[in-house]
This record gives sequence, structure tokens and C-alpha cells, in this order.
Amino acid sequence: MDRNQITGLVLMFLLLVGYAVWFAPEGTPEKKPETTTKTQAATQSGVSTAKALPVLDSAALQKAGDFASAMRGTAQEIALENADVKLKVNTQGGLIAYAELKNYKRFDQKPLILVNPTSSQMNWTLETNTGLGKINLNQLFFTVKSSSPKELILTANLGNNQSIEQSYKLKDTGFDVAYNINLDAVKALLTQAPVFTWQDRLVRNDFDVAQSRQHSALNYFDVEENFEQLDPTSDSEEEKPEFALKWFAMKDRFFNAAFITEKKMQANLLTAKAETDAEGIKSFAASVQIPVDDLVGANFKFYFGPNDYDINQGITAGFEKNVYLGWAVVAPINRLIIMPLFNLLEKGVTNYGWLIIILVVIVRICMLPLSYKQFQSAAYMKALAPELEELRKKHGDDAAKLQQDQMKLYSQFGVNPLSGCLPMLLQMPIFFALFSFFPSAIQFRGAEFAWIDDLSTYESIINLPFNIPFYGQHVSLLTLLMTGSQIWLSTMTAQPNMSANQPINPKVMMYGFPLIFMFVLNSFPSALSLYYCISNLISIAQSIIIRNFIVDEKKIRQKLEANSEKFSKGEVKKSKFQERMEQALRMQDAMQQEQRKNIKKRT
Repeated sequence: MDRNQITGLVLMFLLLVGYAVWFAPEGTPEKKPETTTKTQAATQSGVSTAKALPVLDSAALQKAGDFASAMRGTAQEIALENADVKLKVNTQGGLIAYAELKNYKRFDQKPLILVNPTSSQMNWTLETNTGLGKINLNQLFFTVKSSSPKELILTANLGNNQSIEQSYKLKDTGFDVAYNINLDAVKALLTQAPVFTWQDRLVRNDFDVAQSRQHSALNYFDVEENFEQLDPTSDSEEEKPEFALKWFAMKDRFFNAAFITEKKMQANLLTAKAETDAEGIKSFAASVQIPVDDLVGANFKFYFGPNDYDINQGITAGFEKNVYLGWAVVAPINRLIIMPLFNLLEKGVTNYGWLIIILVVIVRICMLPLSYKQFQSAAYMKALAPELEELRKKHGDDAAKLQQDQMKLYSQFGVNPLSGCLPMLLQMPIFFALFSFFPSAIQFRGAEFAWIDDLSTYESIINLPFNIPFYGQHVSLLTLLMTGSQIWLSTMTAQPNMSANQPINPKVMMYGFPLIFMFVLNSFPSALSLYYCISNLISIAQSIIIRNFIVDEKKIRQKLEANSEKFSKGEVKKSKFQERMEQALRMQDAMQQEQRKNIKKRT
């Protein structure tokens, strides 16, 4: 293998690894812990272990002025519940302290809790003209004005017949809860706009911790309809958005908790920090400022639910962008083709493994004309193999002369050597679209198929006692099957005219490329490996059928000879592409000759 071949292979490897690192896990996920610390147990159960705010003495209460009467009381939790979520609101502060998704479970089948007092804290901060100055709503005790399983109104009674009111309302189904706060009664006591803060430490809900961290981010959507996020790959980041926000969401791979308004809120600061312990994913914090006048009619919402495109699309403008569908070029393919087809199949197919197989079959049938064109091009090149071999013997190591004569040969027989590459390039957007769709699709979470326990994460047949760089600490059978089928397919479709004079040795392409994919996809969701494995097997079947029953090599040879006869009689003109290629080769040959002359002059 010469230097050019090595350079080509290294560039391909870096391209694939770079794309995988951008969208893939940064390492092998930790094994499921056998023991649970007290803090983790509290986090999973939702039991409050948060420290109570210090009790104010009589002097401090006197400084609190009109707020003093609401600073005494007993905290309790009021439950709200519908078919999808279970919430608890703490009367000390009047804000949500607990949010559980009823129809989802953690990877260990324990309740899936997005918010609890040990990991999350919300607060309203009021700058007042009282002696205390800054007052937190968490210092105030609210009483229940009215309550039902899906609706709650809380009141903090202040002096002079004043009060602060907060209300919550759930629909019969859904993951969003309507929220409003009324501060009109204390408007005259405020010296600046109230500030809402939310600190949230995302804890482990899925087995693959690395994938969860890779896909966790603090997302936000501003009044200019720009969707942004704090860099998911950064260990620590903070940002103050330029424009006012419509919503922000603290999301992991499959779920998010969000705060939404119909008006606007000015962000003071958004922060994100990576966690490194076995249960922590990332920690987020958001601080937003909202004028009192804007609280009226703001129609706030909290969202505690899945990153499901169809569900998120109905929450508010831009909220569906919490589901990552790939780069701008491939996202429309997922949104307009892959997802509608997936949703249609989902109505009739209950097993997601079989759904993937049916999806592969449909996609491959739609791409059959391109596949046929690719096989046909390979057949043309195979028919020219004797002439191409003679040219290689004639020119030896003179690559420039060989390429010039090859172009003349292609023109003579009416063959476009790049016609087989175009179908492959047209299939690449589909490839990259699926590369983004499968890791983000919540439907695969917990889905079983054959020996695979969860299609949303990797499957393992052997856990290694050591870590292999770029590969991981486990062996995936599905990835091995995919690699073997890719090598088989490559040997079947390899063009016979490839030689060692090519920029990349054909054997390197045939075996190196699948091996690179084996390393890249070993820790990716098994749904993706299943798709590519089945796709390879269908391509192999197509190749066998086209080669044995559709493409007639004798007729192709006769067609090429007829083209050659027409060319010799001047009945066929060169295409503009062929003319440009020959001109480029002539210029390359002239430059090489000039370089040889210069070398001789120096010696």
C-alpha cells in the first residue's frame, strides 16, 4: 500500500469517526449499578430530602412587611394527575416539586421521574421595597383555594387583604400543564421585574449513559423563531441569549422538562454542566425575567414528557425541534419521508424489529432503479475488463498515460465510468437521515426483537474485561453480522477494472470500509445496525437476481461493440464530460512532464 492509499484510507476513517463522534456516544456506557445510594434511592422514589428554608426570627419577619403573614405555615404536597403524568405541588412556594411519567419506566423498570426535590428546584424571586429586599416565593406558604385531581389554585395571604395566586390545570391526557401566577396585588411593592429560576440535575433514565449525555442539552426558542442550544459536547457552558425567549427545555435523549410562555421572557443566564457519577447525566439552570404586566395573559405551560415529534409539535411553536432529525440537508428527508412512512407502518406492525425490516424492504424497493443503474454500470465495466487489463500491461506505472487511454476507451465504447457512483451518492442522504433518526426515535426505547432486549441501545453477546479504543468494552453480534454482510456485498459488486494504480486499493475499500463501520456502530443503537444488516442482505439478493436473470453480459458486450463501431465511423460525438476529463488529463500529463524536466535540470 503506497502513501496515497494510506492517506485516502485515513481521510475516510476520520470522516466517519468525526460524524460518529458528533452524533454518537463518547464511550461505553457504565454497567447497571447493583447498589443504590440513599440519595439515588430518594431521587428514584421522589421522596423529598431537600433542606427546609431557615425559619425567620421576629426581627426578620418585621422587615418582611406585608409578606410576613405568609411566612408562617406548614408545607404539604398537593397531587395533580391525568392519564399521562403525576405531579405534586409544594404549598411552600406553590411550585411543582415532583413530576412522574406514568406510562414510561426507567431502564431498571422503576418509576420514571423527571422532577423531584433532590434533583430540581424552581423559584420566583421578587425584589421588593421591604426591609428584606429580596423575597423568594419559597419563603411563602400557600393555602389551597380550590382543588381537584386535575386543577389546583393556591393563595398566599399577605397583609392588607392582599394575596399572591398560582394556578395549575391538566387536561385529561397530555404532558403539559397550564400555569399562571398573579402578582398584581404586590405590584407596588416590587422594584424590578420578577425572576423565575429553575435548576435541574438530569438523572439516569436509560441504560446507555454515554448516549444520554451525548443527546442531553438545554434548548431554547426565541421570539425571532431561532432554535438554539447550549453545546451538548461541552463539559461546562453558560450563555445569555440576545433575544427574549418563548420557551426553554432541559432535555436528555428521550425526555424533557420545559417552561413555556405565550408572550416572552428575557433570559438572564442559561447554564449547563456535565455530570460524571453513575446516576448523573447533566445539570442545567435557567434564570428568566418577566415584567409583572407580562404575567397577565402569559398563559405559561410546564411540559414534562417524551421527545416525541408528533407530541412536541402540538405543544408550542418550534417545540418539535427538541427531537433531533439531523443536519439541515437530511432533516427534511426524515420529516417528510422516513417519519410518515414509519408512522404508517406503526399502525399495523406492533413489533419494532419487524417494522424496521419492512421499512428496509420499502426503501430498497423505492431505490431499486438506482441499484439497477449501479449494477448495470458494474456490468459494463466488467465487459471492458480485457481491454482495461491490456492498457495496464502497456503503461505499467505510468498512471497519467493509463488514465488518458482509459478515457479514450470509455469514449470509444460509450461507457461513463462514473455512472455507478451517481446512484451511490443519491443514496447517501437517506443513509445520513437514518443515522440521525434511529438514535432519536423514542419508539425503539425498550423494544425487544429476537435476542435484542432494547433496540434503542447496543446489544452485547460478550462483555470484555478491557476497553478497545473506538470500539468499546463489548462485542455486538448484530454489528458483526452487518460487517460480514457488507464485506460479502462489496466482493459481489467490486468492479474488475480497479487496480493498484487507483488512489485507494480496491481491497482496502472492500475490507477496510466495513471494518471502520464495525468500530463506529458497535456502540450505536441496535435498531440502526439491524437496518443496515437487513439492507445489505437485500442488496445481496438484488445483486444475485439482477446478475443472473436481468443483466445479460453477452448482450452488453454486443452493445459495447456496436458503440465502438459507431465511434470509429464518427457517428458518435464525445460528451462534454468526456471532453473535459480528457482535457484535464492532458493538462495533468503536461504538468508531470514539466516536473520531470525540472528535476533533470537540477540533477
